Amino acid sequence: MTVQQNKNYEWAVDFLFNRINYEKSQRQSFNADVNKLKRMKFLLEAVGNPQQTLPTIHIAGTKGKGSTAGMISAILTTAGHKTGLFTSPHINVFEERMTVDGIFPTTKQVIALAEKLEAACDCIKQVNPEFKPTFFELVTAMAWLFFAENSVDFVVLEVGLGGRLDSTNVCSPLASIITNISYDHVPLLGTTLAEIATEKAGIIKQGIPVFSGVTDKSAQEVIQTTCDEKQAPLMQLGKDFLYEYHPSAHFCNQHDLSSCQTESSLIDVHTALRDWTKVALKTNGEHQARNCAISLSLIEHLKTTGISISDEAVYSALSQWSLPLRVEVLLNKPVFIVDAAHNVASIQALLETIEEKGPYHNKTLIFASTQGKDALKILEQLVPEFDRVILTEYKNNPRSIPLKELEECLLKVSAKPFEVAQTPQDALQRAMENHDQNDLICTTGSFFIAAEMRNLVQVSQPTGCSIR
Repeated sequence: MTVQQNKNYEWAVDFLFNRINYEKSQRQSFNADVNKLKRMKFLLEAVGNPQQTLPTIHIAGTKGKGSTAGMISAILTTAGHKTGLFTSPHINVFEERMTVDGIFPTTKQVIALAEKLEAACDCIKQVNPEFKPTFFELVTAMAWLFFAENSVDFVVLEVGLGGRLDSTNVCSPLASIITNISYDHVPLLGTTLAEIATEKAGIIKQGIPVFSGVTDKSAQEVIQTTCDEKQAPLMQLGKDFLYEYHPSAHFCNQHDLSSCQTESSLIDVHTALRDWTKVALKTNGEHQARNCAISLSLIEHLKTTGISISDEAVYSALSQWSLPLRVEVLLNKPVFIVDAAHNVASIQALLETIEEKGPYHNKTLIFASTQGKDALKILEQLVPEFDRVILTEYKNNPRSIPLKELEECLLKVSAKPFEVAQTPQDALQRAMENHDQNDLICTTGSFFIAAEMRNLVQVSQPTGCSIR
């Protein structure tokens, strides 16, 4: 006899996290047999196909998709449109992945949504026992249900991995966005940028406009060919819309409003329809200017279809918007940055951003990485740019690369002395010893180390203050 478990929040979390979760385990393969969109469609059918009733903007890309999704969502919300935003992964609680106008589902809503998904899973088990939804599939379906129950005007939907076989790729979008293509998840998505672009281009739908920030020529060709085949109008960065980036002299601390009022970067975006001048962004780095240009190109398209979005809403939303773990400044003296960069392209964007804000007396790197990432190449990029290197491994996910393996990687690319910290807490304490107020400390290499360090710093001291 099975004992009925109490349906509380803990039950709902266990129901989701006890499924196959590729964010906490290494994928062995990535193909249509393992990543069945049919399985996702089956699940959504069992809960009433909420995705079919909601206007959606679908966003893929190796990097920048989370930021672009956030910018678009903020603009739509500020313009008065109830907007659902789905992103991944989360920092603290999984509900962060699904918000309506920036608000998470309540505990009561999470339980109710999980009960509906449990009933759907029971039904699926009877009909087709092989179709066992994964964690990400269930969370995606939960987001759709949450958005439908809130009668949102728009859904801004970030792809989890790739595009063609991603669980989000069951929608009929108003528009599709591919932010950029670079090397990441190479064993799964392909060994060339053209192969990776093919996976990303899988979100392109018949006749649906595409907005692309892709710069690599081979990847551009794949996207152009796919758009031609599907008669999907293509708006390409560098051709159909352009931007100019005017960086601030210093880092903007997103938690210190007085800092950002004086240290926001300015962006000019030029499209076929108009110029957007002096758009203020408190997020740091030129890569965010590119994301802003893509976002504004999409917003202009929505306006041409009759959707009401004022200039005031655009400027106001972008000047206030920020996203955790994207060159996020937690402390001012020293400047303490956490960044989720985890591939060669995103590390390069981080280094360029640090370079444009310098100089600093000394720069300290706290580094951890994830199994399956090219830690060797990333360390080869990072180490020459820092005066001090501290290796560690995060504890909030089992996929962290062991310290011994990181040490071996570093020894292959540099003879520079380095330190080893058994935990992120230890790394933080080491980094903050004997620092100068004009130093910079940067934690990067993985979303998970950035998230764990962010929480440690925020718990240690009030944001904006120096740890002593």
